[in-house]
Amino acid sequence: MSQPIQFVWQSCRALYVFLSHRIQILLWIGIPVLLGLVSLGAGRDVSWDLRNYHYYNVYAFLENRLGFDIAPAGQQTYLNPLLDVPFFVMVQNLPATWVGFIMGGIHGLNLSVILYLFLHIYRDASHKFKFHAGIILFLSNLFAPGFFSQLGTTSNDNFISLLVLLSILTLVSSRETSSFKMGQIHIKVVVAGLLMGMATGFKLTAAIYALGSAVALLFLQKGWQVKTKYFVQYCLSGICGGVMVSGFWWWKLWLLYQNPVFLYFNQIFQSPYLQKLIVADYHLFTPKNLWESLIFPLLLSWRDKKFIDTNFIDFRFGLIYVALILLTLLALSKFRLNKAHFSSQKICFLLAFFIVTFVLWMAVFAVYRYMIALELLVPLLFFILLTYILPSYQMALWVAWLMPITAYHVWSTSSWWKQHGRTDWSQSYIEVDTSRLPHIPNQSLVILAGSEPAAYTIPFLPKHIRFVSAHGAGWDYKGVLFQKIQSLVSNYQKSGTVFILSEKEDPPNSVWKHLQHLNLEPNPLDCYPLPTNMRYDQLQLCQVKKQTAQDE
Repeated sequence: MSQPIQFVWQSCRALYVFLSHRIQILLWIGIPVLLGLVSLGAGRDVSWDLRNYHYYNVYAFLENRLGFDIAPAGQQTYLNPLLDVPFFVMVQNLPATWVGFIMGGIHGLNLSVILYLFLHIYRDASHKFKFHAGIILFLSNLFAPGFFSQLGTTSNDNFISLLVLLSILTLVSSRETSSFKMGQIHIKVVVAGLLMGMATGFKLTAAIYALGSAVALLFLQKGWQVKTKYFVQYCLSGICGGVMVSGFWWWKLWLLYQNPVFLYFNQIFQSPYLQKLIVADYHLFTPKNLWESLIFPLLLSWRDKKFIDTNFIDFRFGLIYVALILLTLLALSKFRLNKAHFSSQKICFLLAFFIVTFVLWMAVFAVYRYMIALELLVPLLFFILLTYILPSYQMALWVAWLMPITAYHVWSTSSWWKQHGRTDWSQSYIEVDTSRLPHIPNQSLVILAGSEPAAYTIPFLPKHIRFVSAHGAGWDYKGVLFQKIQSLVSNYQKSGTVFILSEKEDPPNSVWKHLQHLNLEPNPLDCYPLPTNMRYDQLQLCQVKKQTAQDE
């Protein structure tokens, strides 16, 4: 072997030995940095939700505009803005690439938590085994379709999954930690409950994880007395976590609209501000019968366009489903399974959490991005099942390569992740050119009535302008909320100026459909462009006038 080749070989071997014994450096520094760079390669987020409410809601919260503007981001106007505050602050103070890098790095901690959970379960295994298995798990989750599509974006699903996974990791590590008990309170259980409660408080769709983990917690300890104590402590701390991050917002919505989760669950709270019941029709994506429910994990492996905002397939759920069925059949047939070198109660907890949460997700949502935490757990659970079924860890390693191979196949043969609301990077994350707009009088009202969201432009426009949605919230034309919009339009026509903000390419009939409920029509002579860097948006601001008797 020549000296240069020998030098390279010895250097790689030394690097391997160094990293395999310093796994914590890779976990908590290397992976976030790498995922931050991957986020830059994926592109800048210009998704619908960012243009609609992720940016505007924080601005409205900080400027106290919740009662000043009326539903400019539709029903999403009333979602808790706290989770988007860090993004808003970064956009205001950092170049776009730094924002994308930091967001990607934070999301990358999901993979760090998964690998740490793996190391905790297989802590008695050799360094070589853990290093090779860690690479498999890392690659499997790096190309996970749901996780990758949300990497570095403002959808917050990857951040919610981080809180969920941290909670699960804390519960698993609490199984054998008696030194963290303080009286009758187990600190780790309380911390786990707080994390899960925060996730649910930030985003109510995370309630499936809270319910799944509460049920699974009964499998983590022996003895019903201990189970009951853990369960009660976990649930109470979860409630506290939810109140910590959203209590202020629930109270504010209650004071303003008599509904703490306005606009949702109004059949319970009966807020007069909304007459039409706002119910997300997720059942379009849930199984239609018992047979489809039983094979649903397999359906993920071949059915395209099954879920909201996705256009991909995921073979990995089919793989773990087959492995789980095989393990069950072998156990029932009294086949001698491989003796695991880890706590069976921890594995029962993880499997119970995964199964219960997946069933809840399937029954309630079946929206792929709401189960990012489960998606990231799939490779680890698949590997655990293999170690039970196969006679050796080495064989399990070889079979486990099915996970990253199938994930990479989906990633490399699909363009969904490029089309998921991404564009090229610019100097500033959000740019809105207001130089072509005329002087806007103090008494001015802007109605958002386009086919594309435009609330993200509001922070760039004068603060004295009031903004409303042409269709209220959820197309409700009977509630007090829409009546307030009608009253504002009428008042500003008498003593002010009314504009409409829409897409240049919006068909006139579409704009008219939005305006007819307000007795207005567009004035094509007074339109001004409002260029932005948010993908293909070509917005314009047009002055509108009262509908004539002839038009009526």
